[in-house]
Amino acid sequence: MIPRHIIKQLALSFLLLSSSMCAFAQSDGSSTKQIFKRAQYFVNWLETEMHQEIVRVEMDILVDKKMTFRSLEAGQNYKLVAFGDDSISDIDIAIYRYDERDSEYQLIKKDEDNSDVSIITLTPSKSAEYQIEISAYAFKSGHDVGYYGLIICHD
Repeated sequence: MIPRHIIKQLALSFLLLSSSMCAFAQSDGSSTKQIFKRAQYFVNWLETEMHQEIVRVEMDILVDKKMTFRSLEAGQNYKLVAFGDDSISDIDIAIYRYDERDSEYQLIKKDEDNSDVSIITLTPSKSAEYQIEISAYAFKSGHDVGYYGLIICHD
């Protein structure tokens, strides 16, 4: 059986290779190559130096905000890492937990820094579905869209 970390590295390497080949075919100058390269850096850092198990990797285009959902388990120590490409100067994460009494998502934790990387740690007190909001708070001059990556991992 091939270890999971080797499979993850191979899959991400394949995505990097695919994105770099596609980048040459794009006529508008946008490319996913950069965000996949940053994702590779964070995967290596999280698995090798931080000894985390990655449970989700997501990349997409970002104009303003994106919502994604994930079930998180009580007592598990999670790290959520969001990062932007060179178009995004400030990216933020906000985490909401669904409250059955109010039938709404309630804010649990929010990133407050001014950076193209956002890292939030969270140890849920309750196993539940969480809404994760990724926001491009600011773009670099001349840009109004970019790519983001999100990695969710735990100890």
